Amino acid sequence: MPDQRRDAFDFHPVVQISCVFVKRHLPQPSSWLIEYPCCFVAHKAVDAALDLIHEHDIDYEDVDFVQIDTNQMVLGWLQYPEPKSEHQGRFSMPHILGTTLLKKKVWLDTMTDSNVVLDPKFIEARNKIKIELNPDWAAGTEGWRTPVTIKMKDGNVYSKEVNPVRELSSEELLDLYREITEPYMSSDHIERSIDMVMNLEKLDKIDSLIELYK
Repeated sequence: MPDQRRDAFDFHPVVQISCVFVKRHLPQPSSWLIEYPCCFVAHKAVDAALDLIHEHDIDYEDVDFVQIDTNQMVLGWLQYPEPKSEHQGRFSMPHILGTTLLKKKVWLDTMTDSNVVLDPKFIEARNKIKIELNPDWAAGTEGWRTPVTIKMKDGNVYSKEVNPVRELSSEELLDLYREITEPYMSSDHIERSIDMVMNLEKLDKIDSLIELYK
């Protein structure tokens, strides 16, 4: 059942980011970081929308609607047009893109139950999002596209497609690591953990690294 799915952000955020951070610095790193706390197949649309918002200095109140064209695979994953829980919000394109439009970000504080279900502003933002299935695109991963079009109330139209999904640089990853771990770890422990991971091959035992996360 869809509600039984677990994504990376069902787990403690320190565990999430730490695991990816460690994996990215192994001799043969092969890990995509879930940059936004939502379903991965929405990330290209988030990047495109954020680019348009910043490139054209778009204000939420000036937007008429946002359209995302996509294929059947994306609709299969993002299947909650009206989410009723935190989990459903992370698998809802209207909520994810509505959040992007309203807050100019998609982050943990925009994926809480109160925001998803109760906040009238988020409900209003979700109602600005239109999803269009393109029947000409392949139904699987080979047809995974999410071009974004923002229609302004003054008649201007801005469109962009991001492909492939962007990967964070090492510096961006470090910044994200610090942001996520800050509520749970002291600054000293954060910086020490970074140093240990960056020099993992020099550690005699990993116990000292694990201790920093307790």
